[in-house]
Amino acid sequence: MVKIYDGTNPTLMARRVQGIDPKGPYRGRWEGLHFWKSEQWNQIQHNVTALEYRSNVTPIRPFWFQAMSQTTPDAVKCVILGQDPYPSKGLANGLAFSVLPSVSPIPPSLRSIHQEYVSDLGYTLPTNGSLLQWARRGVLLWNTILTTEVGKPRAHVGWGWERLTVEVLQKVAAKEEPVVFLLWGQDAQEYETLVNRAHHLVIKAPHPSPLSAMRGFFGHRPFTRTNTHLGNDRAIDWRL
Repeated sequence: MVKIYDGTNPTLMARRVQGIDPKGPYRGRWEGLHFWKSEQWNQIQHNVTALEYRSNVTPIRPFWFQAMSQTTPDAVKCVILGQDPYPSKGLANGLAFSVLPSVSPIPPSLRSIHQEYVSDLGYTLPTNGSLLQWARRGVLLWNTILTTEVGKPRAHVGWGWERLTVEVLQKVAAKEEPVVFLLWGQDAQEYETLVNRAHHLVIKAPHPSPLSAMRGFFGHRPFTRTNTHLGNDRAIDWRL
């Protein structure tokens, strides 16, 4: 597995940003998806390249497939489905809801996730906003849209990332081992039909944003419910 920058060493980031081929092998075992040969993928690269010259794309290109790099299809036990990346420059790191360890303050939606994490599991509040450890333990932290324009949420909706999301979820849903899909918010729940609920578990809740977290996100205990479904042998270590 190729390790993409995790925010702990800015010098390492600068080195890795240079020379990383966006078509390169760090997509790992996700390489067989039809998306990579599609017109949508070609168009995304064309559209984004024009914006990159003005540094208007977030996350930066080496982070686009961080979720794939850190969590191979065979390793997936749980999917947390986000929307699109944080639009503020320097926040998004290619993992849904996650930010680099150096980011402060932690975004409001992630603070809500931390609050539920403490309430559900009884662990202490995490000291930073990185969810990288979850990704390395089988949690696919996937945004339905992998890029956006700085300062413009949902700017790349309709560009073709949705096709990749469908193919990724179909691949995970085809696994023989049970997988838990955490669908937070209406956008994520639109993909529910791709999951065979007779075989996998879908846990739905409102989005963890401050506007909706009080409507049922708090108290829905996604982490313990996930491990109950997976069983002791496949339970996820959620500690951050």
